[in-house]
Amino acid sequence: SADMNALAEEYPKASLLFVLTSTYGDGAAPASANRFMEKLAHFRCSANLQFAVLGFGDRQFPRFCQFAKDVDVALASHGLARLHSPAFVDQKSPEQFSQWGSRVAEVTGLNIRLSHNPAPPALLDLELVDRADFGVEVEAPTSILRFRPDAGTKRWINRVGNKRDPLVDFHAGDLIGVCPPGDDKPRYYSLASSSDDGLLEICVRRLPGGKCSGFLHGLQPGERIQGFIQPNPEFRPAPGSHPVILIGAGAGIGPLAGFIRKNDARHPMYLYWGGRDPHSDYLYRPELGSYLRDQRLTGLRTAFSRIRESAYVQDKLNEDAQNVRKMIEMGAQVLVCGGSGMAAEVRAVINNILKPLKTDIESLKQEGRYLEDVY
Repeated sequence: SADMNALAEEYPKASLLFVLTSTYGDGAAPASANRFMEKLAHFRCSANLQFAVLGFGDRQFPRFCQFAKDVDVALASHGLARLHSPAFVDQKSPEQFSQWGSRVAEVTGLNIRLSHNPAPPALLDLELVDRADFGVEVEAPTSILRFRPDAGTKRWINRVGNKRDPLVDFHAGDLIGVCPPGDDKPRYYSLASSSDDGLLEICVRRLPGGKCSGFLHGLQPGERIQGFIQPNPEFRPAPGSHPVILIGAGAGIGPLAGFIRKNDARHPMYLYWGGRDPHSDYLYRPELGSYLRDQRLTGLRTAFSRIRESAYVQDKLNEDAQNVRKMIEMGAQVLVCGGSGMAAEVRAVINNILKPLKTDIESLKQEGRYLEDVY
């Protein structure tokens, strides 16, 4: 086995090629596969080579297993024969993984039995200590929720059965999984804080009929929840002094605010963010003002859609096209967080901005310079 980025030019002795992959963000490749399509273009397939694709994902996201689907189409287009149609595993389901093994065994005649018994996640006991509420007047109820380790605990703690160990550090941009009462299916929220902040902070929009977002919005200070950390190292600014362009809308500002908070080196960092009304849902307004004054944040452009001068975040990017292009030419990294509709509009604008540079977002993604956390 090998990472997808390690695809060789040829496997002359192979008759079966199995590709197992997750999807990152809104249909993108994970870091270990972000050069796979480029490698595939130079791949020489033997006449008897067959392939099968297994995708791993989460059906809560709109483009479930999209990269796996793209890989399946690309392999077939390159001339390889499908062993069977692509299969998908939702939320690491052991049953679906085992079923795929049985399917492969049936088609190939091989004696294959697959099992996967994931370890239960390490749960955190969390107490809500502070909340700030926004957006009710503009039908966008959003809360910034701040938790600390359960009372009496001096540090972040893992709890696995009866064993208690110090928690591995978490960072802004990582995820917390929370199961609402009576439901064992976790929902994931991007963290706006790091473990050394002493608080775990998330920004949550209450969705109509949303079981978990409704549960979180109903919490009052002093009440407790449990959750677990899921690292997300593929969504955070790369080290270095290059400019960083942060783009988001609504609750997507959460991890972006966390990145700014950690910009102690005062590297160039610019935020483009969209809300509905500055008098109702201007999230992190005092903090952003403070970050501008102490130069953690170099520039701020906001857009609001429910006021007389209605605009969206992509409009502000268009207005600043020349500056955005110059920063990207200087090696800037772009991080986008928010809904899939906003992300698609932003991609279209950025691709247009990049045309004079004869490059595009796909090229930036391969360089690790265009990252998305899209829901």
